[in-house]
Order: sequence, then structure tokens, then C-alpha cells
Amino acid sequence: MSRWAPRVAIFLLLSTVTSLTSEGRADADAGRDVDAGQEAAADGSDGGAESDDGGDDDAAAEDGDGGAAAAEEGGGETPTTPAPVYIGLYLLNVDSLDLKAGTAEVTYYVWTRWRGAVDGSTFELVNGAVEAKEHEYRAEENGEKYAYWRCRATVQVRVDFHEFPFESHELMLAFEHSDLDIEGVVWRVDRGGIKHLAAPVVSGWVADRPVYEVTRTTYKTNWGYPGADPDDATVYSRFNVRMRLSHAPIPTFVKTLLPLFISVLIAFLAFFIEPGEIEARVGLGVAGTFGVVTNQAVVAGNLPEVSYMTLSDKIHLAGLVCVFLALLGTCYTGWLTKQDKSELALRIDHGLGILLGGTSVMTVVLLVAYR
Repeated sequence: MSRWAPRVAIFLLLSTVTSLTSEGRADADAGRDVDAGQEAAADGSDGGAESDDGGDDDAAAEDGDGGAAAAEEGGGETPTTPAPVYIGLYLLNVDSLDLKAGTAEVTYYVWTRWRGAVDGSTFELVNGAVEAKEHEYRAEENGEKYAYWRCRATVQVRVDFHEFPFESHELMLAFEHSDLDIEGVVWRVDRGGIKHLAAPVVSGWVADRPVYEVTRTTYKTNWGYPGADPDDATVYSRFNVRMRLSHAPIPTFVKTLLPLFISVLIAFLAFFIEPGEIEARVGLGVAGTFGVVTNQAVVAGNLPEVSYMTLSDKIHLAGLVCVFLALLGTCYTGWLTKQDKSELALRIDHGLGILLGGTSVMTVVLLVAYR
């Protein structure tokens, strides 16, 4: 025992030291592992944050590039929806209708309704001149804005005398927005406001009920703007009010052409006189010619100068030709009478009277029917 006791003590001491040393190393390794794990977690969170930030930046860049590309494809402009503006008009009076000048003075009420930032009260009369704009009234209810005026203006009248005295003319008022084209404002007819409106009373004319419509008008010009493309064009929304004006057909026809018919009948009275009375017959023909020409001058003087023949011109011309043929027949039958061919002259005179009378009536009927 005494021999082994020192050896056992030394062995136990070495074992204790070794155990303590191993535990210290394990604790140190564990501490290093924890520190490494914390550093790794910190690095991972930083990297994730950097990754997220980078992803956001990339997404923003891509969005920006996409927006720039869209802007380039769209010409740098963001497409917008035009604002609807409701408009109505009550044509109250039509005064001073001047057909020679192609103008008329009108009095009317006009109103507009709209929503949003667009100013629906800014418009202009494009085919006339507004002389007075008064009694302005503005209101707003539930976000809808309203404006109203009483106006007096001189507007153009589209005259057409091809069928005179059965002609009709068109009075029109055309409105466009003063500032915005069709991409900014589109007119809408206020059907409810004009539903029960009747045509105004126009002295001496028969007025149809006005027609309300919205059309597109294209201006093929760049308005002389510096650097603008010469092929540029602008499209505007246009609100039109059109009204037909015509005469009462039968009274106008009679008043205009009755002197002509009487003049032709005076010339035809020559066929009721003996062919030998050539002086009297020629006198009637000359009187008829004078009547036709005078009536033509009076009628034409009441119309503007036009480059075409009206129905009245054609009827006067037909009457003048009939009177001339009657005079020509008078001269021929008078010559036959002097040649001792009285019976032949009488037969020709009667036949010519019937032929010219029927021809003149049929000519007028056909001209009126196929005007």
C-alpha cells in the first residue's frame, strides 16, 4: 500500500487537472460558438436589410424605367378623359333677317351644367358675334355647377335660292369651348332642358322646331405656333342649333309670279285678233315682253346676287321664250295674210295659240314639280 499510495495520488491529481482543463476548453468553445452565432445573425439581418433595400431600389428603378418608357410611347402625355359639359339653348326671337347679307339677329337663353375642375361656362359663338351677354346666373348644387345667360347676337344664315320662291334657309348657332379641344371638353345636349321648347315666331316665315346636335370640327392648321408640325390638326367638340326657315308656298308663289303670268296672257291675246291686224298684235307682244322683263328685274332685285339660276329665273325665262314665239308667229301669219293666204294664216295662228298656251302651262308645272 505504501508503495502504490504516491502513484494513486499522482494519478488522481492528473485526472482532476485534465477534467478541469477539458471543461474550460468546452466553455470557451461554446462561448465562441455563441459569439459566432450572434455575429452570423447580425450579418444575416444586415444582409437581409441590404437585400430588401436593394430590392426596393431595383423595383423603384424598374417602375421608373417603365413609366419613362410609357411616357416615351405615349408622347410624354398622360391620356385623360374629356369632361362632359351639358348645354342647352332656348331660341327666343329671330329679328332683322337679312337674306342679302346672309345674317340674322337672334335673342336666346343658353345654359351649361358640369362637374369637376373644368370651366364649362367658357365658350364662344363661332359663327357669329355676340352683341350682349347679360342676366348671368351661377349656382352649384351637390357638386354640379350651373351657369345661365341671356344673349343677343348676329349669326350667319345658310341661304339657298335654288328653289325660290319655294326656298328654305337654315339658321344655325354653333358653340365651342374657348380654351379646350375635344380631349378636354365634350358637349352633351341637355335633352331634359329643351324637351318642350317650340320654334320661335318669325315674321313672314314658317320656322321649324330647332334641331340640337353635337358634332366634331377639325381645324387643319397648327395655328402658326413656332416649331409646330405643319400637318398638325385640332379637333373641337361643337354644339349646333339648327332651324329651317321657309315661306308659305302658295301665297309666295302667287305674289312672285302672278305679274309674269299676266304678262304672258297679254301677249297671247294676240291670237284672238285677226292675223291681218299685225300692228295691234305686235303691240300686245311688246307689252307682254316688257311685263316679263320688268317682273324679272323686280324679283331679282329682292334677292342677293347668286351664281346660279333660281326656279323663278327659269320660269321667267320660259315665259319670255313663249312671248317671243308668239311674236314670231304673229309676224309669220301677218306675212301670210299679205300673200293672200288668209285661211292658212288663220289655221296656223289658231294652232300656234293652242300649242304655246299648253306648252307654257306644262313648262311651269314641270319646273315646279322637278325643282
